[in-house]
Amino acid sequence: MLYVQFTNPDLDKVAKGMMAVMECFDVLPQRPNRGEKCAILAACFKAMMDGDMGDEISPGAALDIVSTMEKEAKRTKIPEFGAAVNYVKRELTSLRGA
Repeated sequence: MLYVQFTNPDLDKVAKGMMAVMECFDVLPQRPNRGEKCAILAACFKAMMDGDMGDEISPGAALDIVSTMEKEAKRTKIPEFGAAVNYVKRELTSLRGA
């Protein structure tokens, strides 16, 4: 069931969630650096895959679904999704060298 929910998301909610995840780094007592942010995101993805979702889908398939989301957002002209992707990229690269 989780797999089906993962493959049919509301892209606006996904976009808002992506930005909220990045914003939560700002409320930590000590703001993580770029490497720590990447490690946190990777650890969350691994934890998701090690849980129930790992029984239903491979990491590669999960990334393929996200690529499909990006294409669908472009096709249906949901600018919030692309904006969220760019926001995450900026947040992760703004700390380059930090």
